[in-house]
Amino acid sequence: MAGGEYKIELINNGVEHRVKIDASSGKVLKSKQKKINQDDLAEYNAMKQAQNPC
Repeated sequence: MAGGEYKIELINNGVEHRVKIDASSGKVLKSKQKKINQDDLAEYNAMKQAQNPC
């Protein structure tokens, strides 16, 4: 694969992490962390519950 990049987004302990990685070299091009607000956290938890019903 020539060029390109991977974009990864995840939430852990109320913090959203965004990372861009060069597809060829594996080097991190950019990373950002942001604490998510209560509304976004509630929406995330609802989506997570819908994907993994008990």
